[in-house]
Amino acid sequence: MLLDQASLQPHHRVLDVGCGTGSLAVLIKRLYPTVEVTAVDPDPKALGRGERKAARTRVSVRFDRGFADALPYSAATFDRVFSSLMFHHIPSGDKEQSLREIRRVLRPGGRLEFLDIANPSVNTVEVDRISADDFESDSSGASFRTAQQLNARQSKASAWYLTCLRPR
Repeated sequence: MLLDQASLQPHHRVLDVGCGTGSLAVLIKRLYPTVEVTAVDPDPKALGRGERKAARTRVSVRFDRGFADALPYSAATFDRVFSSLMFHHIPSGDKEQSLREIRRVLRPGGRLEFLDIANPSVNTVEVDRISADDFESDSSGASFRTAQQLNARQSKASAWYLTCLRPR
């Protein structure tokens, strides 16, 4: 679902935030060989596993050490940013800054593809508030406009999927 919705195009620049051992980053590069893939994670051991995984599958993925709230990239660098099953690990106080950083590194018209698990006690209203407050508007300029409103619905697996578009 995450890759299907991403509408990746040849020569897109893609960032996988919180890549862990690089499974998603390697899969993206295998399925879309002309896409430039960068993966970032704070865990050097996980990054090492990701590098070995990429070497075994003979794909080129750049693995960098870094945190979501201080991404080591220039502004407007990526066409797509993926966040898959990572965001719930970020402390509550760092989530807003992480979203600002994701927006900063996205090119105008770029998209955040976001998938994460949710606490069963989290209801749709709270997720709608997160998508509206953190993605759509923010006085600091870290705003996103929802490209596909999936009603922030919860699946049977307690997962949330959002696609967000950075305004042009």
